[in-house]
Amino acid sequence: MSRASHQCRNTRRRPWTMHVTKTTVERLEDPARRVREPHPCEVPRIVAVAPAAGTADHLDWIRQETAPRPGA
Repeated sequence: MSRASHQCRNTRRRPWTMHVTKTTVERLEDPARRVREPHPCEVPRIVAVAPAAGTADHLDWIRQETAPRPGA
């Protein structure tokens, strides 16, 4: 269990939520930045978890969907 009351105050009194983003290690910084910008915590809990296993078609889908787009 983690206690971080000194690092974060739920000033809006909203329930805590968890957001899951599927991306690659190379592209992690962009979604992490998007979480940090509006986040009320001094140190938001951003954790990357590498899959130990997965179906080939799903892992391929993640790679395709997170690949840089031309002109983007």
